[in-house]
Amino acid sequence: PERWLEDGVFKAQCPFKYPVFQGGVRVCLGKDLSIVEMKSVALALIRQFDFQVHLAKDQAPKFMPGLTA
Repeated sequence: PERWLEDGVFKAQCPFKYPVFQGGVRVCLGKDLSIVEMKSVALALIRQFDFQVHLAKDQAPKFMPGLTA
């Protein structure tokens, strides 16, 4: 997503942004493992679906925050 990109280049987030993992010297030891697990579960779920966008020619996709908000 664009929130991690700045002019098309990856921009790292502040380690203190997600308080569950803490930051600095006392960073959670399981942080990297939990991120890999989250990516694996998301990939496993996404692979089971076929996504297609059905829009009129002049219509643009509309952002609708829901579960991800």
